[in-house]
Amino acid sequence: MRTTRILLAIIIAATITSCCNMKSVTSLAQINGEWNVTEIEGKGLPESDSKPFIGFDAEKKSIYGYTGCNRLTGSISSIGNNGAIDLSHTGSTRMMCPDMSVEQDILTTLSKVTICKTEKNTLLFCDKDGKTVMKLEKR
Repeated sequence: MRTTRILLAIIIAATITSCCNMKSVTSLAQINGEWNVTEIEGKGLPESDSKPFIGFDAEKKSIYGYTGCNRLTGSISSIGNNGAIDLSHTGSTRMMCPDMSVEQDILTTLSKVTICKTEKNTLLFCDKDGKTVMKLEKR
C-alpha cells in the first residue's frame, strides 16, 4: 500500500513538473515565428482542415494567430528570465463557425499561461503550477 502511494506521488510530481524539464524562454526572439497548436490540456486537437496556430513577432512585441475560426491578436510587453509570460491580453475577431470548441479551448487556455518553455521545435505553455496547458510545434 505504501509503495503504491509513493509510486503515485512520483507519477503526479513528474506530470506536474513536465514543463520544468525544458529551457525557459528568456526573450521574444527565441519564440519568434509561427507555432502550430498540437495539444490543449494534454489532448490532441481533432482532425480538421483549419489548423490553429500562434505567432510571435519579436520586433513588434506582438502575438497573432488563428484559433480554428477567428483571428487572434495582442501584444506582449516582455518575457521574464524564468520564462514568465502573460498572454491574457489578446483579442479575436467574432465570426461564428459550426464548431467553436477548439477556439474556446485555445482562448481559455491562453488566459492560464504564465510560463513559456522551449526545446528544439517544441514550445510549451504552462500554468502557475508548472503544468503544461498547451503544446505547440514550430511551423
